[in-house]
Amino acid sequence: RIRIVGGWQSILDSQNRMRIITNEEKKIYFDTSHAGPGILKANIRDVENASIPLRIDQQDSSAILSFIILQDGKYDLTMTYADNSLPNMPIRIISTSISFDRSKVKVHGRGTYEARVNEEAEFTIDTSRTSNSSTNKPIVRLIGAQSDVDVRIHQSEKNRNIFRCSYKPIIPGDYLLSIIWAEREIPGSPFRVNILPNINNNHEASKVICTGDDLRTGTVGKEMKCLIDTRATTQGELTVYCQGINKTAFCRLFDHRDGTYTLFIKPEESGRHILTIKYNGENVPGSPYIVKVSNALNTSEVRVFGPGIEHGVLSTFQSHFFCETKGAGTGQLTVKIRGPKGGFHVEMQRKHLQDRTIICRYNPIESGLYLISVKWSGKHVYGSPFHIHIFKCQEHFDQFQYQLNAYRLVEQKQNEELE
Repeated sequence: RIRIVGGWQSILDSQNRMRIITNEEKKIYFDTSHAGPGILKANIRDVENASIPLRIDQQDSSAILSFIILQDGKYDLTMTYADNSLPNMPIRIISTSISFDRSKVKVHGRGTYEARVNEEAEFTIDTSRTSNSSTNKPIVRLIGAQSDVDVRIHQSEKNRNIFRCSYKPIIPGDYLLSIIWAEREIPGSPFRVNILPNINNNHEASKVICTGDDLRTGTVGKEMKCLIDTRATTQGELTVYCQGINKTAFCRLFDHRDGTYTLFIKPEESGRHILTIKYNGENVPGSPYIVKVSNALNTSEVRVFGPGIEHGVLSTFQSHFFCETKGAGTGQLTVKIRGPKGGFHVEMQRKHLQDRTIICRYNPIESGLYLISVKWSGKHVYGSPFHIHIFKCQEHFDQFQYQLNAYRLVEQKQNEELE
């Protein structure tokens, strides 16, 4: 999903029209970090269907559309991403020459181009050279990719044409400072403002503690969670982001109101994911984490078969059996056998080097009950655990088989009566 930095309302009026200044470069900033792979394309045409030159600078997670309208008039802008039309297309552009008053609005101060996290930034708007300045007040917005920053405007008591503006950002990054006077943006607006990390607070991120097994592994469609402890830090902004190969995993932070948070992550695809956890714009210890996400376990696709999981006589017993994992997805096979102490020896090997069939042998040398557990990534497969009785002589085995068959007949009859 591609979005306009600051939202559509930052570039459109109440009638969904874009008003710009003739002969002044217009730039529109896009956030493509959640849009997936694709190319941003745009086209501007006048009422006579003539094309207007434009330029698009696209990087990994952002894009900038730039153009200059040379004549007053009406134009239509259409935009696509990955050959899909963006919402609100086409957009009507109305270009007008700058009024004499707006050209006289002056802005100065470091806050129009640079600031630091958790530090007050200031700038001044001077409208003293404009007409009817006492009846107008500027509208100021500082727009960020993640959130806007509140800008406070104080009108001077001594000179009502001077407006002192201040703001205190908490997240570093690139922002757009929009200043509107008499319902139009002043020359140069929106100004690009670089919010830098606070050099005095960089160590705060190192105090954040993240714990949980799900920081390393996960399963598609299954919610993962970990605990984030910020109690050792001063007040700051905690942000998380988890990106898979093609899709962004859904992330949700639950605030326990005591300085600790539970992070819930729900990946939508298998493969390597990059989990980024930042505090005041700085990576916490261990971030970015590499999370291996696998498909949901399908233990029903693991087949266990062979004479080794059937009852028998010790002298003629064949202990080998097969574990076939084809179709079970990514996982780990574990086989555990319990029996008379010192009465067996386990061996495991692949049938073929590239095959997903494992041959197991336990070579019993004593009679008794053997318990065979076969698990796929920690979960029992169908039939596991297997209870295997091995007898000293054929007579004892035949007697056991007779009792077992009689029990099965009774059980079958009871089931038929219930139906």
